[in-house]
Amino acid sequence: MPEHFSLTDRARTLHCWCDQYTTRPTDDSHADERTPRCGFARFIVSEVTGEPQQVQTEATQTDPYLMMVVPLEGLFTVRVAERELQLGPGQGCLLSNSVSYAIDFRETFRQLHFCFHVDEISRLYPGWSRKLARAIDCSQGAGAMLKPSLQSALNHGRNVKLAASRSIWRGLQHLMAATLMDSACEQTQPAEPDRSALRTRIDQLIESELRNPELGVSLLTERLGISARHLHRVYAMEQQTLMRTIREARLDRCYLDLTSAELRLMTINEIALSWGFNDQAHFSRHFRLRFGMTAGQARAKPGSASQGG
Repeated sequence: MPEHFSLTDRARTLHCWCDQYTTRPTDDSHADERTPRCGFARFIVSEVTGEPQQVQTEATQTDPYLMMVVPLEGLFTVRVAERELQLGPGQGCLLSNSVSYAIDFRETFRQLHFCFHVDEISRLYPGWSRKLARAIDCSQGAGAMLKPSLQSALNHGRNVKLAASRSIWRGLQHLMAATLMDSACEQTQPAEPDRSALRTRIDQLIESELRNPELGVSLLTERLGISARHLHRVYAMEQQTLMRTIREARLDRCYLDLTSAELRLMTINEIALSWGFNDQAHFSRHFRLRFGMTAGQARAKPGSASQGG
């Protein structure tokens, strides 16, 4: 399995050979010749770190293998043929050395790479090719279990006796297959619209429904005709979550109303309720976190249009 990143610091790597009956150490000088013929199941787990860069790989039909990329830090873009994916922590991607692809790292990054031969996963999940170069959710379900398992293998694999390597490999095999199966269970959606255009539609819908206490994932996915995972992917590249975006927009409107002379007769609770806050304690806590003062202090502070009202 050739290296992908000539410009990165591949700080930690675990190489394992697992014979059907016995286990022996890696012999890289004979890797290509021995893997297809001798029944060895080789896998490599790496933690890769690096600075912003671009990586281009060309397709090859020799030594066919797959690589599951699990981001830990940093954003990057994967381009395969006409498809382009923007990924970050919480989203994985399955790549194959039989398909040319390019990766553009826009910032310092840290990732887990899990490399294994195609034959090893084909027996467990024949439909793996349908998941190539597509976003795979690693934030929940089997995908959320894969990341700590790879990290544990990397951290402790060298202390495992050789006779146990085959069992570890089988476990990772099945977990990888489960991650692909779990991802395949997501409801098939039409081709994803441009991300910026979709974000504009989401923002417009949030604005129009901001007073609706039911505003949330269910309402947005129903109105937009997309899945919850698709909706959350729009926010995956940003520091904000969807619900935080909604909450802060509501808090901003509450602040404006609290300092408005026209609304001085409304109580704080009435203003909070009018903008979808049904829990007064929840509203008070988040108002103080956002503005560094209580709602009462905002209404009474010097310069407020409602002061003395």
